[in-house]
Amino acid sequence: MARRRGNNEGSIFKRKDGRWVGEVSLNGRRMTKYAKTQKEARDWVNETLGKIDHGLTFDGAQLTLSQYMESWLSGKELARRLSTVSNYRRYMNLYILPALGRMKVQSILPTHIRQLYVRMQKEGKGARTIQLVHVTLHCAFAQAVKEGLVGYNPMEAIERPKVETKRFDILTEEQARTFMAAAKGHPLEALFFLAPTTSMRKGEILG
Repeated sequence: MARRRGNNEGSIFKRKDGRWVGEVSLNGRRMTKYAKTQKEARDWVNETLGKIDHGLTFDGAQLTLSQYMESWLSGKELARRLSTVSNYRRYMNLYILPALGRMKVQSILPTHIRQLYVRMQKEGKGARTIQLVHVTLHCAFAQAVKEGLVGYNPMEAIERPKVETKRFDILTEEQARTFMAAAKGHPLEALFFLAPTTSMRKGEILG
């Protein structure tokens, strides 16, 4: 059995049942990981110690993403517009928490985020929706870093999803005249006249 170490240090040892155990002492309290192999236990200890070096606290190590994001949004209600907070909560409840909510904040890696994006894409979610999920997660983890709950922001290792810009074909002046001449007498003649002669959006014209 390896010797037990001091605060913010780790150790590994093998149990009688054959399982390996990794332990790290953090802020006077012990964190434990059961593993099938010595390497798995050692990797966990090294990874955890690395996170501690970057500011991980014991509370941060125990907090789930669901618990943290609820607290984070409560704080946002004091500093952001209600519509912004409402959007954050929508993306959190629809996409983020169903996939990652039960995971501990400090256990979430960039690969988990990428897997979420791939799953959303396969489910037919648009690039803009995935981008807004990315923004929500990035803001949440940035605050977690400031509070010392995690040692680094995993979102920094992920590129912001791109949103394709739609290409619009603009009518020439001659084409616009031809179009309006053909629309004369149509029940929607007024709508067809407003479309090429104003900068109004579709929703405004229909209104």
